Amino acid sequence: MSCPVCGPTPENVIWDGVSLAFHRKHILPSLQPPIVVNENSLERQSKHVSQSLIKSAEVRRNVRKVIKANWAPTNSDNATPSFEQLTERFGLIQTTVGALREIKQELGDYFNNHYGIETLASEKKPSTEIAQLFQQVWCYTFKPSF
Repeated sequence: MSCPVCGPTPENVIWDGVSLAFHRKHILPSLQPPIVVNENSLERQSKHVSQSLIKSAEVRRNVRKVIKANWAPTNSDNATPSFEQLTERFGLIQTTVGALREIKQELGDYFNNHYGIETLASEKKPSTEIAQLFQQVWCYTFKPSF
């Protein structure tokens, strides 16, 4: 950048319509852009507060997968699912219940009561309200009180 009248080093610089200008005498060797970090820089904590009880994105994703899976253990052709499909689904349920129990024992137990292997085997489908509870509350914006 160079001024056609003053050359490459003008006495004063005024930036495009912003009232930001300073004289050349204020340009010191210590002057650096505001994004430069050094040992004297202040470190401020993020003001963002997670409102999710389940901090792990992977656990939240697994909760949604278990909830959204077809509840009856069959595939799209209404045939009996393969052993591999059942094993994968049961593994996902066990992993999810275990991860939720690590967060809070009661949370894992509650999820297991409604989406666990025993419930799946009994073909008892959880209510829509229970699914919404897990999807909307615990997976998104819940501040635990326990």
